[in-house]
Amino acid sequence: MKRFGLIMMAAYLLVFGGCGSQEEPGKGKLPQVTGEQVKQKTGAALESVKIYTLQQKEEYQKKISAELDELQKKIDELKSKAQAAASEARGKLNEEIADLQKKAGDLKKKLGGLGTATGKAWEDLKSEVDKGIDELKKGYEKVRSNY
Repeated sequence: MKRFGLIMMAAYLLVFGGCGSQEEPGKGKLPQVTGEQVKQKTGAALESVKIYTLQQKEEYQKKISAELDELQKKIDELKSKAQAAASEARGKLNEEIADLQKKAGDLKKKLGGLGTATGKAWEDLKSEVDKGIDELKKGYEKVRSNY
């Protein structure tokens, strides 16, 4: 959202940058700017911001999806190790793996919701997904280091 604010400020300055300046007397006239011209330039700037924001969301979703896929592969490897573990360890390991898989599934659902979220809701959901990815990575590392 900080980028959005900066882009909007830049668009504002481009559109309205010369509106308040005054020429020294005798130096020439200011060009005439119509309301329609302002609307067109503002509309173009807003469309650019919209497209940029959508691109950022898509890139984020691809990045997180790739991280989730990689973590899922690692969890599957743990599952294979659990099959070879002693029966006592296998039970506990399978429980921990099931917990990791549940967290990964929850993250996939949240990731799916990012596509339709906008504004503050998108920022909040993105923050939750980032936190969830970190927790999933830490959980995986903890389980992996114990076995």
